[in-house]
Amino acid sequence: MSIKIFTTRPEGDNNVVFEIMMLSISRYCRGKSKTDIEWFYYSSLVQVKRLFPLLAILRATTFLFFSFFCKHYWLHFKYKGVNVGRYAMSTSFRDVDSNTSNVKYYSSVFINALKGVTLIYRIEKCNQDFDAFFIEHGVYLNGIFIEYASQKNKLIFTYGYPYGMICKSTSKKISYEDLFRLPFNNSFIKNTYFDEGDLINDIPYLSKISETDNKIDCKDVDMVIYSHSFTDAQIIFGPRDAYINMYDWLNDVCKILSKSSIKVLIKGHPNFYREESSEIVKMDRELFKTFVKKYKNNSNLHFMNKAVSNEHLLNSIGKNTVLVSHHGNALIEGSVKGFKCISSSNSIWKDFFHFNEFYTKKGMREMLFTHHSDLAPPPQKSEIFNYLHVLKRTRFSYYSNEAWVSIIANNINTSLCKFIQTPELLKSQDSKTINKIIKEISDSIYHIDS
Repeated sequence: MSIKIFTTRPEGDNNVVFEIMMLSISRYCRGKSKTDIEWFYYSSLVQVKRLFPLLAILRATTFLFFSFFCKHYWLHFKYKGVNVGRYAMSTSFRDVDSNTSNVKYYSSVFINALKGVTLIYRIEKCNQDFDAFFIEHGVYLNGIFIEYASQKNKLIFTYGYPYGMICKSTSKKISYEDLFRLPFNNSFIKNTYFDEGDLINDIPYLSKISETDNKIDCKDVDMVIYSHSFTDAQIIFGPRDAYINMYDWLNDVCKILSKSSIKVLIKGHPNFYREESSEIVKMDRELFKTFVKKYKNNSNLHFMNKAVSNEHLLNSIGKNTVLVSHHGNALIEGSVKGFKCISSSNSIWKDFFHFNEFYTKKGMREMLFTHHSDLAPPPQKSEIFNYLHVLKRTRFSYYSNEAWVSIIANNINTSLCKFIQTPELLKSQDSKTINKIIKEISDSIYHIDS
């Protein structure tokens, strides 16, 4: 009997990187059970004749009605125990108009919710008892397969920040944020030497940017706000967050502080200024410009809409400046330098240390107006370095030499950044190199038990 694996990729996709990942997973599974592997593709669900249960339309319509009173209401929309609404919302926010137009938002979430119900209905009707799921981009609509597979006690394969390639086995239902929760374990860091200078370097998953202006003077700034991507990976930390997307978060921050006497600098996300810009990056830029335009006449809000490194900014502001971000790594750099920070209670580092955190919108407002002297000091450096070590130096890390991206880059003799920018480099490699890559990725898959 063969092992049946469902993948969220459509059949016929000629992406060479994805083919290598599939072959690596096949090798990993054969090594465990010594049996054949049978793959089933996302596009095979289209072959199921019935679209979706009719009652789902009525229930989704009810949720649409109540969402007019509260956007958060879609977070409670479930089907077969899967939080479809959460992933439908995250998918909808990929569109700029869903951030700025209520009509677009309501219609988009409604349609994506029905798509989610359809996918679950079809995967149950396709008469295949899958043993494992290979899921890409689980923060969006594909995230329903994470919850579905975990309820069925199936293996889950996936990859992406902060991990390389992982295999998750669980006996309980999990969601996207559970799958990518960094494990706090002192055994990782006991008796470990920390190269502080290396660990606090900019997180390297983004391409390096060139500063457009190194002449900045921000000594009079009381507070720095770090913006986030408005379209990428929304609701990444789950439905219990105070804000369902980063556009609403920054909108509230600007609205609150625009009526105060606090002198504020709002810094554009580094991704806005990448030389190789995608459609998502272009949309983020346009959304950020809406804030710049809206508050251009406010003397207390200044927008830094250009490429400036965080290190340069931190060296240009006073030590009593407060740093504010929903969940950005810029706070890590700032806290190491002694700055007091404010963040959401939902973040990737929440199991390691805490900043001054808000849990609700009201709590954020109160935190923004808290005097510098009344804010808690930064976490201990040892706690921060412990977190950075787990994030960047453990074998399951996205940044380790055992991560699939590093394995490929090393085998084709190119830099990590170059490979990420041009994955087509793999197409020119010989079969011996490809087979070596497959073996090494297969051996590097990190198995996580619940």
